[in-house]
Amino acid sequence: MAIDYSFYLVTDSGMLPEDTTVLSQVEAALENGATVIQLREKTADTREFVALARAVHALTKPRGVPLIINDRIDVALAVDAEGVHVGQDDMPAAQVRALIGPGKIVGVSVHDEHELQGVLALNLPGQPKVVDYIGIGAVYGTKTKDLKEKYPIGVYGLKRILELNNAQVETVAIGGINPTNVQKVIYGSRVSDSVKLDGVAVVSCVMASKDAATASRILSQLIKATPPWVHLQQQQLASNTAPALSAASIEQAIRELAPQVVRAVTQRAPLVHHITNNVVKNFSANVTLATGASPVMSECAGEFADFSQISAHAALLINTGMPFSQDPDDGGADIYLGATEEYNKRGLPITLDPVGVGASKLRQGLIKTLLESAFFNVVKGNEGEIFTLHRKVSGLMTDEGAAEVSTKGVDSVGAAALRTSIRVGRALARHYQTTLLMTGAEDVVSDQSGAWNVAVRNGHEYMARITGSGCSLGSVVSACLAVVKDLDPTSVAAAVDPNFLAATTAVLLYTIAGERAAARPEVRGPGTFLPTFVDEIYLIAEETRKGDFSWIKNAKFRVFGTTELDSLNSQS
Repeated sequence: MAIDYSFYLVTDSGMLPEDTTVLSQVEAALENGATVIQLREKTADTREFVALARAVHALTKPRGVPLIINDRIDVALAVDAEGVHVGQDDMPAAQVRALIGPGKIVGVSVHDEHELQGVLALNLPGQPKVVDYIGIGAVYGTKTKDLKEKYPIGVYGLKRILELNNAQVETVAIGGINPTNVQKVIYGSRVSDSVKLDGVAVVSCVMASKDAATASRILSQLIKATPPWVHLQQQQLASNTAPALSAASIEQAIRELAPQVVRAVTQRAPLVHHITNNVVKNFSANVTLATGASPVMSECAGEFADFSQISAHAALLINTGMPFSQDPDDGGADIYLGATEEYNKRGLPITLDPVGVGASKLRQGLIKTLLESAFFNVVKGNEGEIFTLHRKVSGLMTDEGAAEVSTKGVDSVGAAALRTSIRVGRALARHYQTTLLMTGAEDVVSDQSGAWNVAVRNGHEYMARITGSGCSLGSVVSACLAVVKDLDPTSVAAAVDPNFLAATTAVLLYTIAGERAAARPEVRGPGTFLPTFVDEIYLIAEETRKGDFSWIKNAKFRVFGTTELDSLNSQS
């Protein structure tokens, strides 16, 4: 039979709110979009389990919704349920199939590639399937099930299993999925139009809800809807594959469009909402104002929805230089995720600055949670931070550049060869489907497809000797992201990923301002450089607002496509 796995509810009587029952929660879910029900009752005795299963089946069967029984084949047979789900430690799937027959559904839990291969080996070519679907997870940490030694696999571990499965059996993701992250799970794990999730399984966000009907309706709507940031991703990826693109055309586009982006900032005065560390708040606010944008600093969750609706030209900057919790399993993720949820659902851009990610396991866990739960238009950091993402957070499992770059607290130590930096940047950009900005001796920007990369050579050594220069670059990136969508889509802008253009524009404005400030006669060192640097950002913005784009002539950058990267990698 054809099964709609899209909204798969797993019951748990241990988390029911007062004045609710398994039946009342299941009925509310069925009336508001649930497409599969799995009855999981680990502590019920057989007679109790059978009675509950019959009552649940009386709700599901008239609606044409399959009832899956967790583990207990005897209960499934007793009530003629549509299927059985088993874990890796339960009865082998082949034996389950033999007992329940060919007309029923068999699902199996899968956590890693090895377990997937074991399931796929059961489905022999030309023979009826032993396993109909797999439940993949846990995607996120969950309190509903003891994971023992099995770590959460994350969205990108989920994506790897979907790639290997290649649509051979149907797939359902499970583990910690809720309205905050469900769209990231669905679209972040998507491999192609044909290789993607068939559904998501949820437990607590419905079963523990005092209003299961509303919770189910919201979840069902999110599952069916395409989030705004997905539309933007599709447009950006399409632009990167335009056949007429070359390194020369990308360079021309950047030189032509970067001043237009800066002018749009001065004209639109976009709101840049900062969730950042206390050390840089004043400097970041001043830099934001100098560009012509409007800064706001708030970590108050009650304001996030309001701020995200103030202007169509708004952006969020998350800077993790000051985690909000001492809990090693938290790191303040709820604060950041509350903000990303509001900006993501409105399709407004977000910049993530993983400050100090190499300094502690708490920060690494926090950044991993954020990247696994929300969409970021740009991820920016210094070489040490980006190389830490590559080696310790992403799961890409490589020590590339480890001997060249390390971290000391929140600072980057050492410098990688440009070809290494670009390889790491584009690998992370593709992995996380984001524009990746890495600051260093040469600042590297990689678009989310990894097809195009820019290395910027502007800047001055004083920029590394003032507090918050890297953090405040995030403010400029966010201001540019907020307005880049306003460029004429019929111009050469259509050939360039807007996020890539915004990040590159921000780096050029920022580093050229640094060069101009350092050249001023009154600047004698970092102390006199700092206010002059803010002045030069303002002066460039003002020149641009008045139509003087001459500052872009000082831009020193190289564009690397496939041909240019091959040449770079061949150098000794």
